[in-house]
Amino acid sequence: MEGLLVCTKDNQSIDIWHCVNKTLIERYLFDVPIVECSTIERYTGVTIRVTLENGLTHYLITRGNQGKICFQLIGTLTQKLADRNIFLNFNTDVYYCENQSYIYLYHFERPENDRLEKIDNLPLLNSTINRQSFFSDRHESALIWLAIDSVVVFHSCGQYFLIPGEYHELYTKCQSKRNFICCLNRNQSRINIYEWKLHESVHTYRLLANLQLDEQIFHWACQIDAEWGFIVYCTLANGELPDDYSVLAMWDAEKKAMELISISLNNNIKIRKISALQSVLVFYDNNQQVYWWNIERKQIIRTLHYDPCKTNATCRTHEEHTDNNDKYFTEDGKYLFEISQKESLLLMYSVDDSQLLEKLFIDSLLPHIEVLKDRLILCSNNELILLCINETDSSSWIR
Repeated sequence: MEGLLVCTKDNQSIDIWHCVNKTLIERYLFDVPIVECSTIERYTGVTIRVTLENGLTHYLITRGNQGKICFQLIGTLTQKLADRNIFLNFNTDVYYCENQSYIYLYHFERPENDRLEKIDNLPLLNSTINRQSFFSDRHESALIWLAIDSVVVFHSCGQYFLIPGEYHELYTKCQSKRNFICCLNRNQSRINIYEWKLHESVHTYRLLANLQLDEQIFHWACQIDAEWGFIVYCTLANGELPDDYSVLAMWDAEKKAMELISISLNNNIKIRKISALQSVLVFYDNNQQVYWWNIERKQIIRTLHYDPCKTNATCRTHEEHTDNNDKYFTEDGKYLFEISQKESLLLMYSVDDSQLLEKLFIDSLLPHIEVLKDRLILCSNNELILLCINETDSSSWIR
């Protein structure tokens, strides 16, 4: 049975809906409205953190009971321990403050008198912390952040280690049971790629690649894939792309070589943002254009207009907002979904050939969408709509 978990701010319940029958499976009620909600996947279901207006934070899990999904309350915090929090794994939450040297671990599945643990003498915490989960063991995980002169890796075993070096941005990924950290030093135009692991309670790391460029790295994006390897894309020289062409610096960790690739464009542009998907590189210019660049074919396959004031892109699922239309890529970069709120239409495009595959009218369609691997979640008239991407039947791409 497939269920959709719904947890919305200002509501007083979290719900599970049946995806096919459109019926409510289970509901958990609270006395006051919800302020924020977060989830993390566990072996069979999810762990849910719900913070309420009265300051209480509840931890729940979903369980199967005689063929039915149900909620189980496993922990409650009466006050927030710090300004920020992030799940370390599916049974531990981490509370921290920026520029502090300690964190609180809340082990919400332990006995009540053994749940809170304080870790002192850490390098100063950054406002941005990355969580790296290991697919081989979802209980094992790490928090990674940038300190003044190092990268800090705090493992779920309670120990941490440092990778020396001054860096300004980082990207982390667990791929094929291997852990990678890609680090950027903007001042020196240098990108280092590290692999790290835990073996018999000993943390080790090694430098896989050192990419040194002669020009300033203005924007960058990383893509790690089992087939393509580790590829880094950069825009150089403060994003300026003169003489009607742009140059991408691409480093392939398997080939241990850097390739400079020219991309023909119509006008002089300045790159504002760059992001990478599985098969497509997406970048924006200062003339309100967004370009799709096919990684395998090494060519521009589509150009769109966009509003730079409303753009929000990530390397995982890219989305962009325009005045009337919203556009969203699937995680594999194969399809683009566009919402025309004015006409209340959902449009589906193929990225490879820019072909319009589907056009659906949905009454009172709102500009909010969550794109998963093969599904979409839309909003319309205070309702959630679940759609499936159907690649087996080209007569109906969405159902």
